[in-house]
Formats: sequence, C-alpha cells, structure tokens
Amino acid sequence: MKRESNIFNKIIKLNNIYKILLVICYLLISIFVVFMISNRFNFKYHVFNEISVLNKYNKIENEDTNTYEIKYESVYAKRIFIKYSSNSNFNMGITYKLVDNNTDVYSIDKVEECSYLIDSNVINSKVLSNYISITVPKDVVINDVVINNKLTFNYAYLFIFVIILLAFIGFLIVYHYGISKLHVLFIIMYISLGMFMIFNSCAMSGSSWDDQIHFDCTNKAIKFDDYNMSEAEIINRDLVSPFHYFNNIEEQNLINNKLNELDNNKKFTNNTNVVSYTSIAYLPGSILYNIMKYIGINFTTRFMLVKMFGIIVYALIIGYAIKLISKYKLLLFVLGLIPTGLFIASNYNYDAVIYSFTLLAFATFIKMMNDSKVSNKDLMIYVISISIAALTKFVYAPLLLLLLIIPNEKFKSIKNAKNFKRLLILITLLVSFTFIINTIFVNIGFDDTRGGNNVSVDGQIKYILHNPITFSKMFVSEIFQDLARDFMSQDSFLSFAYRGDILNENVLFMMYLIFGLTFAYSCNDKNDIKLKNRIVVFIVCALIICMTWGVLYLSFNDVGKMAIDGVQPRYFMPILPFVLYLFINNKISFKIDEYKIVGLIVVLYLMVYIHSMYIAYLMLI
Repeated sequence: MKRESNIFNKIIKLNNIYKILLVICYLLISIFVVFMISNRFNFKYHVFNEISVLNKYNKIENEDTNTYEIKYESVYAKRIFIKYSSNSNFNMGITYKLVDNNTDVYSIDKVEECSYLIDSNVINSKVLSNYISITVPKDVVINDVVINNKLTFNYAYLFIFVIILLAFIGFLIVYHYGISKLHVLFIIMYISLGMFMIFNSCAMSGSSWDDQIHFDCTNKAIKFDDYNMSEAEIINRDLVSPFHYFNNIEEQNLINNKLNELDNNKKFTNNTNVVSYTSIAYLPGSILYNIMKYIGINFTTRFMLVKMFGIIVYALIIGYAIKLISKYKLLLFVLGLIPTGLFIASNYNYDAVIYSFTLLAFATFIKMMNDSKVSNKDLMIYVISISIAALTKFVYAPLLLLLLIIPNEKFKSIKNAKNFKRLLILITLLVSFTFIINTIFVNIGFDDTRGGNNVSVDGQIKYILHNPITFSKMFVSEIFQDLARDFMSQDSFLSFAYRGDILNENVLFMMYLIFGLTFAYSCNDKNDIKLKNRIVVFIVCALIICMTWGVLYLSFNDVGKMAIDGVQPRYFMPILPFVLYLFINNKISFKIDEYKIVGLIVVLYLMVYIHSMYIAYLMLI
C-alpha cells in the first residue's frame, strides 16, 4: 500500500549512519533531561552535600514508644536517611516540617513500615525543612538521621525514554513492512515494559497476588525429596518483611544485598510438595531457578532472571499468536498489553501462563474458523494451549469444546472430524473428572482458610444441596452484580495488586478509548460466525464464569455465606477475547488507515503506562 511522503517515510529512507546519530542524539538529550529532573531542586537551592542532624535532639519517652525531636537550620532535604537497629519489623511515625517564628509553614506526617532486614528508612522528602520528629517502639535504636542532597541520576526515568524510543522503532518497522509485522512491535513493547517493572522492584515477593506462594512453588516444583532452603528463600516464602521499601532505590539495594548475604544460610526443609498436574506452569521457571542455584548464582540474580525469562517467553507466545492470526491482529495486540496482565507476568504468578496460552488458542481458533481446511498443527496448538491453561486452572477446560463448532467439512474427512470431536469430549470429561475427584473426594489443600475459619468444600456442597433455591438466588445475584467489574473496570485493566490500583479517571478513559477504537476497527474484518456458533461460544464463556464463581464459593468462603468473596477480574482475562469475539459484527463500520490506528493505540498505551508506572513504581523514588 502506497503512502504519501511524511516524516515516517523520511526517517525510514535515511542512511543508517544518520539513523544511528538520531538515536544517539535522542539518548543524549534524554540523559540530560533526566539528570536535570533528578537534581532540579539541588540547583535551585544550591545544595549538594550530606549532613547528619542527630547531634542535637530531644528524646521523649512514652509508655511504648520513644520520640526523637530534631531541630536544625532550614535546609532543602532531598532525601532523609533514618538509620536504625531492630530485631523485628516495626512502624515508624515521621513528621517533618518547616517552622517559621513558631508557626508551621507546612507539616508532613507519615507512618513507614520498616523491615528488620535492613538498617535504614529513606524518605524522599524533596522539601525545605528544619524539624523532624521520629516515633519508634522502645526496642528500636535510632543511630543517625542524615539529610542527603547529593546529585543523583534516576535510571528509571531514563528507562521510560528508552521505552518510548523502542516503541517508535517498532512502529517504524510496522509502518515500513506492513501490519503483518505488528507482532514485532508487540514483542518490543511487552519486553521493554515488563523489564521496567522488574528492574524497578527488589528481589522480594509480596507485590503481586499470592506471589510468595508462586515463588515457593517455582522453587520446589522439580524437587521430590527433602532439601535445603536458604534463609532468603524462606523470607520470600513466608513474607516476613513489609512491602513499603519496594519503591525506593536505596532500600532496594539494601534488601537485595541482605538477601544475597542470607542466601548463604541454609536450613533443611521437609518437602511438602504434592505432585500435581498444576505444577506444569512452574516447571520451566523451576528448572532455570534450580540450575542457577546449583551453579552458585546469588539469590537476587536468580530471582530476577526467572522473572525476566517469564516476560520473554510470554512475549514470544503472544507475539506468535499475533503473527499467526489472520484477523483481529490489533485486538490481540491490545489484549496482550493490558497493564494488569503485564504486571502479573512481571511477577511470580501462573496466571500469566494461562493468559498467554489462551491468547494463542484464540488466535488458532480464529485461523481455523477462516481457513478452508483445518491442519493438524493448528488443532494441536489449540488443544495443547487450552490443556496447559486447564491443567493449571480447571475452569478453563470448557474452551476445548469450542472446537466442536468447526465445520466437519474443514477436516480431511467427515470420519476424521467425528472421531476428533469424540476424542475432544473425552479429554474434556477426563480433565473435569480428575478435578472433581481431587476436589470432592481427595480434597488435597483445596480449602483456603484465608477466606474464613469455616471454609469447607464438603460442608459447602452439603449446604448447597440442602438449600438449592437460596443458593441459586444468591449465586446469580453475585455474578450479575459484579459482571461489569469483572470485564471492563479499573480492576480489570489497571490493578497493580499491592502496589495499588490506578484510580485516575483520565487513564481509565484512555483504556476505554483503546478498547473502543480496537473493537470498532476489528468490526471491519468480516465475522462469519453463525448464530448457533455464537450461542455455543456464549454458553462456554458463561460456563467458565459460573465455574469460577462456584469454585471460589466452595473453596474460599465460609459454609452458608450469603456472598462470594475472592473473585477477581484477572480470573476472566483468559476468556476476554472470546467474549469480545461474540460481539464483533459487520453492522459497525470504522474506516481508518491501519497505520494511524496502530500509531494512536501505541501513543495511548504509552500514556497509560507512563502514568501507571509512575504511580506504582516511581512515585516514591
């Protein structure tokens, strides 16, 4: 397709030397901008030193706490290092303010969760101050309070400039070679954004949903005998340290160094690992982690490398899905870059395995629905992808049944089609039967007492059987009440777990705009799905939704509870492409140049991510 001469064509036609010079100039300007942003107040107030202010203080002894009141000459405080000694985690109350003629010009109060694993709490104050008050438990010793105004360079900000550059290069590749290269742009953006999230966190679990459990499962997935665990691994498994320091460069370095030190302390551990098909999602990461452990790589490095390995693998799986699909490439591109999904992938969590393989299955499903003949390769990709997802979480097993709607004429013969579909039903029933046996009769570790003290699968089943009408009313009401939240809300797109949700309405609007534009553009691709097939897809999706709510009611809620807790929107991400596919139709027409829509989506996503990553990762730096 010919396009008029514009800046993109001019850049593409430049000599390679000029392209390299442009990149170098961009990076040099970025470095200068980041340096000035990092030190803007240093230059404004002409302060570049480091001073201790604990030489004069007033200590107030309370019943359970000690308060240190420190006064000093007014000075700009870029960062305040509070150095302490403690044998346990504790809360530190901090007040820093500027006082003029016995009047508070302003006052800032904070309560910081402090870890016994490190010896400093770093406050990014970035204000003028002349008074600090520190309240700690009596058994905590304050060793020093230092105001640090040294010049710094924020590499995280530079990383954002690099992400923008890489996204632009990826877009130029699409612009030059065509929309068939959209998967290249996706892989570039996915890996660069994922690496940003990894590099701006420390080697500690506790930032994503249940990542301490997923880390522990990764560590022991290939171990069947009793083994040694390092103290660093036990700390991550048991979450003995608070979360607050994750966003702070100095404290990240302190905790990483401490974990590497504790990695040398080994403790013999009884292996409670139950051999289960759900372990399949952990195997690649577990093999890599234990190989690195065996050859002596330190804890921080192997903890991070496993997460980096995951990001690359998920990027390649979804990228391949985008390359494979004949229609709805942009839809898969957008679904693959949902911030919550990428955040999950940057942590220890098997939900990323499920999501990436269901996107690959969706791409294969669309390809088979549109090809004149179905290949054995496509059938295998679909079955294996859904099987991996279903073996990890059984509720996605019904997606296998979508292959039943593929016309028999697309197989090599009618006989082959019927035999395959019989086998498919058998596989689905086998997976379902295995799960039901494990849940109801064996019930290994299925009761999740985090949901309450009276959680019991057996008791809940008995309650349902004795109160079917009451349960049914409650069940249907709970599902419909939260349906919008489960698929199209901030919790669906912009949740960063314990790092917080992105509550900015403008960012949410941009996400809605991304999905609205993508959906409308996808309607330009002819959708040949028949009404009866739509009904099948709808039934399968509805079944998965009901199964998800049902499993959580059985395993995470007290017996007889008239509400269902524990259901999270991320559980429905794997069926989101199939749900959207249901509503794509030819009645909506949205004609726009494909390169313009891709460029607009990329810009909107970059704006969403820059704001989200600042809130979740950079606000305290």
